Amino acid sequence: MQLEIPSDIMDIMRVAPEYAEYVEFDISIGVDAKGQIVVRDMIGVWADADYAKDFLPDQAWNIIRKWWANEQEGLAAKEEKANIQKQIEALQAQLEGLENTAKKRKWFW
Repeated sequence: MQLEIPSDIMDIMRVAPEYAEYVEFDISIGVDAKGQIVVRDMIGVWADADYAKDFLPDQAWNIIRKWWANEQEGLAAKEEKANIQKQIEALQAQLEGLENTAKKRKWFW
């Protein structure tokens, strides 16, 4: 009995815990009563409501891939939001500077 973990799953296992949101990412590998290798998510990070459920390795890899693809979109959106917020703050400061100049020079807008 041998289990090969695909390289993309190994990459996910290496990269995911680097993000604070995923420090608990983990997979548990075991053998069920039938002698099959099974993979499970013991705390519900990638399998959601199916945590602690036994999956065959190929099923688990597909679930993990789908979960990670969705999470990467979420991380990209979070980064984009942070960049937009920084731009808004910079523009707000620029606007306040113009308004202060207008008050000092008694410009009536």
